Amino acid sequence: MFHFFRKRSADNEPALKKRIQAMKCRKINFVDDDFEGLCRDMKTGCKPLMRLKPVN
Repeated sequence: MFHFFRKRSADNEPALKKRIQAMKCRKINFVDDDFEGLCRDMKTGCKPLMRLKPVN
């Protein structure tokens, strides 16, 4: 009965669960020095987003 409360080890995980974990995407945060300038430039188009740099 107590085997229900045991934690599964990493090698006993189902194959589907391993595939789902491998498919998850990382969250990437971007930073820009001048937020006001970015907002101003976004009114003309989406090109200013390309100058943002990832921070993680």
